[in-house]
Amino acid sequence: MVLKLYSANHPIGGSLLVGVVLSELRVPFELAQLDLSVPAREHKTASYMALQPFGQVPAIVCPPHSKLSRSLTIRAGRRRLRPLRIARDLAAALFEQAASVEYSHFQPHALKIYLHGYLFPKINLPYDLLELNTAKTALDVTLDVYEATLGKQAYLCGNEITLVDLFHVAFGAHLLAAGYDGLGTSQRPNVQRWWTMVSSRSTLTQYQSGWKEN
Repeated sequence: MVLKLYSANHPIGGSLLVGVVLSELRVPFELAQLDLSVPAREHKTASYMALQPFGQVPAIVCPPHSKLSRSLTIRAGRRRLRPLRIARDLAAALFEQAASVEYSHFQPHALKIYLHGYLFPKINLPYDLLELNTAKTALDVTLDVYEATLGKQAYLCGNEITLVDLFHVAFGAHLLAAGYDGLGTSQRPNVQRWWTMVSSRSTLTQYQSGWKEN
């Protein structure tokens, strides 16, 4: 079955995450790009909101993006995606712990940096420098914790990449463009090494210039 992914016309956020995970799983998908700008607002049309009642992207006939990623990983089979496996017992607990940290202590700050440091200035919307700098400081604290964790292991859940690592591409891939280099600074060599391994995966780099169906 070919999945249909509804996204903005540029790969970012949850849409980018879903695209990367589908590519990692080698799951073919059909891409439907929506014009979110005014006055088009294709994500607020009656036909789209019948599919996604909140009028948000991404949308696919599955759970929201993080849960969707986990569901697809399990369905695709361990043989196909062994490096992204969600193991059981202790490993599963460590996975959920790391996923919770990303959701609570990375994504909110990365999103604010992206919005106030890149998107809002680019489209001439008001941006808040205090909000931007506060988010940068908060993300620095998170990455200091990551630095310690990654000094003991290659990835956030151990020595093999998991979906938790990929969750960070949603907004992490655009932080440098927003003026934040915390993922690539030599002051955090373990984070730098980890992010280089994550961000250089072909499943992410193929979308650097825009969407590409696989």
